[in-house]
Parts: sequence; C-alpha cells; structure tokens
Amino acid sequence: MSGLAINLLAFAIFLLGIAVVIFSIRRLRRGTLSLKVGLPLAILLIVGLSAVFALLTSIPAPDPSKDAAMSGREQRLLLGGYNLLPAPVTANPYLPGGSSFTISDTKQYISPPSFARPGEAFHFTYTVTGTGSITSACTWEDEGHIEQGLKPGDGGGIREDVIGARTLSANGQLVYGGCIAPNNPAIANLRVVLKQAGGTASVSGLRLAADSLHVEQWPDGRAAALAFSFDWESAMGGPIHSRGMTQHDVLFAVTQGIEMRHGTDDLIAIFAQNSISATFYATGYNLLDGTSKATALDQIYNWASQKNGWASDYWLTHGWYSDDPLGNTSTAPAWYFGDQADRLRAAGHEIATHTFGHLYVRGTTPAQLDADLSRWQAAATARSIPAVTTFAFPWRSSNSVDQPFYDVLRQHGIVSVTRLYEKDLHFPFNFSVAPKSGAMLVVPDFLLGAASGEETASALVGEGQGLTVKRLNQAKQVVDADIAQRGVSSFWNHPLALAADPNSKQLWTEVATYAAQQRDAGKLWIAPVGQIVARHNAAKQIRTTTLLREQQAAQLNLIVDVYNPTAQPISGVTVSADGMITSALLGGKPVTLDPALAKQGRLVIGTLAPFATIRVAMTVKQ
Repeated sequence: MSGLAINLLAFAIFLLGIAVVIFSIRRLRRGTLSLKVGLPLAILLIVGLSAVFALLTSIPAPDPSKDAAMSGREQRLLLGGYNLLPAPVTANPYLPGGSSFTISDTKQYISPPSFARPGEAFHFTYTVTGTGSITSACTWEDEGHIEQGLKPGDGGGIREDVIGARTLSANGQLVYGGCIAPNNPAIANLRVVLKQAGGTASVSGLRLAADSLHVEQWPDGRAAALAFSFDWESAMGGPIHSRGMTQHDVLFAVTQGIEMRHGTDDLIAIFAQNSISATFYATGYNLLDGTSKATALDQIYNWASQKNGWASDYWLTHGWYSDDPLGNTSTAPAWYFGDQADRLRAAGHEIATHTFGHLYVRGTTPAQLDADLSRWQAAATARSIPAVTTFAFPWRSSNSVDQPFYDVLRQHGIVSVTRLYEKDLHFPFNFSVAPKSGAMLVVPDFLLGAASGEETASALVGEGQGLTVKRLNQAKQVVDADIAQRGVSSFWNHPLALAADPNSKQLWTEVATYAAQQRDAGKLWIAPVGQIVARHNAAKQIRTTTLLREQQAAQLNLIVDVYNPTAQPISGVTVSADGMITSALLGGKPVTLDPALAKQGRLVIGTLAPFATIRVAMTVKQ
C-alpha cells in the first residue's frame, strides 16, 4: 500500500471514531445511553483511534529505488555501481559523511570535489524524505576550489547550475538531475550542492556520473594516486639549522646526518621489495661528493635570528655553511650524500628540490631564493639529475610567501609544491592552489610516523606539522579514503625517522606493503610526485567529442572521439561510462575487456600519441 493510501485510510478511521463519539454524546443527552458506560467508551475510542492513526502514519517510507512504479532507468541509475563521489567506507574518519545524511535550513550539503573538464556533462541521483523543499545544484571550481563562471573574466565569477526545487514528502522520492560544465579552461572540479528550505531532509544514495565517456584522472584503470616522499637532508640541511633554532650543535647534526643515511638505505630496501618509486626532496649537500677550500660556500641570512624564532643570533655572525668540514663522502659521510643520490636514482626514485641550503623561505627575498635554487640546479646538473618540477618548503615556510617567490619557482621549472604552511592545507585528497601563488599546484601530504626535530622546529616558528598519521590503521584509512574519493595524497617524513625509531620503520614497511596490495588489486597508482602532477595536468588537457549517445531502455550506446592536444604521449589513458561495459571498439577494432574494469564501467584505451585521436565505441548495460 502506498504512503498516500495509508494516510487516507488512517484519516478515514479517525473521522469514523469522531462520528461514533458524537453519536454517543447525543444518546447520552436523550437518556438512551448510561453516562457510566458512554463516557469511558468515548475516551477509550478516542485514545484507540489516535493510536491507530499514529501507528499507520509512522510506517517507514518505502525505498523509492524499489518502487515498481518508478522509471526503470532511473531506478537502475540510482542502484548502479558507478559513482564519481566517495563510496562509503565503514567508520573512516577521513571520509566526509557516508551513504546518508540530513540537511536543514541551516545545514546544506556540499560533496567533495570530483575531477571535471570544460564542457563535460554529468547527472546525479539521490533519494530524499522530509518536509519543505530541496534544491539541487552543480558548482564548478578551478584548481584552487574557487567557483568559476562561464568564461574567464565574465564578471560574476560564481557559477552554480541550479537544477530546481523539489517539494518533499514523508514517503520519499527519487531526485534526478543533470548539468554541463561551462566552456571555461579553468574548470577543474565539480561539486554537488543540496540546499533544504522549510524543514529537514534525509538524503541517501547520492550518486554522480558522467553522461558520456568520462576521462579518468589516473592511468590504467586506477581509482586514485599516492606518493611516498621524503625531506632528505645531510647534516648541512635541517640537522644543523633546525637544531640551530634552539642551540648550535654540530655533534647532533652529524648524528642526524648518519641516521638520515641509514634511514634512506632502509627505504631503498623497503621500496624495492614493493616495486615502489618515491620522491626524495634533497638539500644541496645531498648532491655533493665533497667540498674543499676552493669550493667552500659562505652565506649570511639575516632572518635566522631571535626575532624570527631562533634561540640566538648565532647565524647573524656565522656563515650558513660555516660548519662544512671540507671533506668527502668517505671522510665526512654525514655531510655529503652524492653517492647515495646515485643509488636512489639507480633504484628508480625521483630527486627533487628542498632548496640548496634548507632555507626558511618566508624569511628570504625572491633574489636569495633564486640564487639558492640556481646553486641547487648546478649541483643537480653536475650529477646528471633530470630537471625537477616539484618543490618542498623547508619548515613548511610558505606562510606569507607571495607571487614573486612563486614566479622564481616557475622560472626554475617548478609546477607543484608541498609541505605547505599547516593552515593552508584544506584538501587532504585533492590538489589545491597555494595562496598568492598565481595558481601554483599544491600536493597534499600526511606525516607518517614520529615527528623529527625539524617538525618541532616548524611548530616553534608557528608553521605547524600538518596532518599526522602515527598508526597502521590510520594509514590504511588514509589509503582507503584516497581510493574512495578517486583522489590524490602522499605520505612523507625524514628518512632519519626510520633509523631513530624502530616503530616508524615498522610502520613505513607495513604501509608500503598495504599500498602495494591496493595497487596490485588495480585500485591505486603509486608514483613519484612529479609523475603524479604531470599525469593530472595531462588528463586535464584530453578532449572528447561525443558523436553518438543513444539510450535504449537498459542499454547505452556511445561513440566518442578522444583527442590528445599536447606534444607528449599520454599512456594508460582510461575512460569510464555509467554502467557495465559489455562491448567496445577502439579505432574500429574489437577490444578484449578486462572483466573487473568493465563491471566498474572503466576501459583502458592505452597510449594516446601526440595530437592523436582515437575513436571509442562501446555498449553499456545500465
């Protein structure tokens, strides 16, 4: 029986009860019914009928997705497995909400960001019960998660595609809507927004999918990307300068330099066992085989003083590199890591820049940063290290750094940064943009394991330690949430943490193994930071043109041209459709489907050559 029929029946019974009461009162007045009998009878009848009314109207609302009268296709869409929004993972604190949530006049719902491209069409479904009305909308954002308009400079800036209001009922209903991204090259993300008015709404089964072929952000059918990265510093990096915030201690720096070496060797072994390539953000002395009087460096940085958080003004009268022992990797292995840099590269790891002198960037000038990065690049070139595209701020010192500094980074080939000032980290599973940077991409990160003295020093000067994960179950939740959100994230620490703390070594070993298991299950892409950023930027460039979109009851037929407009090949290109792929053609030739990927609606179409187009035809069961 439908909710409306139940309500009508309950109301009819209630009216009948009122009629019986009125009839009884009239009989009492006429003296044909005893008051001792009639009054209790009337009271019992009213109470009983009220209870029946309450019972009938409190019957749970039927699930609209199982309503036989509902459109068959919308029912299948609601229950389908394809969803660009996070799938619920039980009791995972890193996932927003879950499979259901409640909104009201004062509490709206905004979904996590989903990868989107200009001109792309999407649809969404959800079930809702409640009072008042609910309005659905699509909000389009740039990389910095700022809402974008129709085109750059259109004046308004804000673009929200409002689908329209729907009057709510206690019996539940299905809401289905669609939206198309503006043709604005800045578009990078889509969020679904639900707003309620005049009461409360309970929403479940929210689901977002693309109308046509959706270009996936990550290669080879993987749902998410994960990096492992390290701030890798010899004694001349953080060990001497972070300790210098509290006291100048050469012996401490040497001890930490040796631990950094040992921890790095441990990581090489751990990653080799799991076939993982990581990123090592190196300071300058990590790239050197040694120094001499002829090559000795000297530099005074006026920001390394008591007024900026250091314990003394030691560095105002001593050169930043004055503790250099003028030796080599054999005589002073704590200070020069050139030999280890070669081993890292031979093992397939990425070496990127952490400044040459471990600079407190917000305390320098753009000119000082430029000179430092030039010195780093010269050392990298001498070691045949490829050009780098990613940068990690020492001490998370990005606070108050503005565009002239980021312009310097760009001049040195940098397209992404990490280890940002703690309060600027808002998206642990999505790229964002550094404040005042002119759209410099930010890679999110989680500190995995025990914090070192450098993180303590960062906290002393107010930069914070960022998101921290200290237990295996937490780390697994981060990986699972990354996959559920089809996102990107990274784990990081200083290699010395593994040598100084056996628990950290065990944790890194177990987390690397767990991540590799998710990779081998086809869920996760693990790569160095530079490769992940490059992949994201390439996926944004891919263009699709839908030539045919034909809906036939439970079947969707698609013919789409997929085009690479860049001068570089893009490998492992993956597309997805809303439903289960039952057959596909690439360039007119049949494709052997991967059963697991096809069930999820995903198809790997392979490498797209520069400026090449491939025609994809597929049949999708919905």
